[in-house]
Amino acid sequence: MRPLLIHQATLAGHRAGVYALAPGLVPGTFYTSGSDGQVAEWTTANPTQAHGLAKLAGACWAMATLPEPGLLVLALNQQGLHFIDLHTRQALGSLALPKADYFALAPIGPSQIAMADSTGHITLVDAVAGRVVATAQVSDKPLRAARAWGSQTLLAAGSDGHVRLLALPTLQPLAAWPAHSPTVMALCPLPGQRLATAGRDARIRLWHLPGTEPTLLQEVPAHHYAVYDVAANPDGTLLLSASMDKTLKLWDVDTLRLLRVHDKARHQGHGSSVNRCLWLSANEAVSCSDDRTAILWQLAMPN
Repeated sequence: MRPLLIHQATLAGHRAGVYALAPGLVPGTFYTSGSDGQVAEWTTANPTQAHGLAKLAGACWAMATLPEPGLLVLALNQQGLHFIDLHTRQALGSLALPKADYFALAPIGPSQIAMADSTGHITLVDAVAGRVVATAQVSDKPLRAARAWGSQTLLAAGSDGHVRLLALPTLQPLAAWPAHSPTVMALCPLPGQRLATAGRDARIRLWHLPGTEPTLLQEVPAHHYAVYDVAANPDGTLLLSASMDKTLKLWDVDTLRLLRVHDKARHQGHGSSVNRCLWLSANEAVSCSDDRTAILWQLAMPN
């Protein structure tokens, strides 16, 4: 049996492409945002009904949830970070940062967030205190992805095609290696000290990174065009990929064997580039697209 994602609902309401997804504090709750600056709250129990959470004065291409303090952190291009208390649904304030486009936010521990931007900088912020902890230019080209790697290191990657391993909280470089050409678009930590990467070269690669020396385990020509995101399900057995070719694909993590292709014609998928994907639970996922929608999916095991 091959798993299948079944379309549950198309979530409409954004007026421009949707580029950011984040989980809520309550299971079944999640958030979307994008080029229109609207931040919407959705629930899987009533997926066609959105609640407006914020309206930003510009594009928001990255956001992240910090569960312990109950914060939603929003990156507003050319301005900085905005913080929303998810318990009260009230804005807590902003932190002005150097002008840049912000492509990725990575939660670090209970209260910190790492931001990757178009100037090649990583900025580490204490979201509770509202202050910058450290900043470093790690590339002379835009950084597109950032993810925590354990508790003491951070992964960052972008338009120079390299993945970089940085020490926390100093952001000192520990290792770097070429991963995709020309651009690394996504990073996804996996069980067993493994890392999935995806790139503008339309490939997915699987690495073993037990220290600072990566080993390439597997690679596949995954899509027809750039792969914008990859996300592992909660137990780390399935990988979901989102692409400029308008499809979502489901993969076996251990072998990178293709399990399913989800498109508009056959599975009520997206009509334009798929920008992000996120697992909400073991059985639910959500994706978002340039077609101004998000789609809620249910994982099934058909006979």
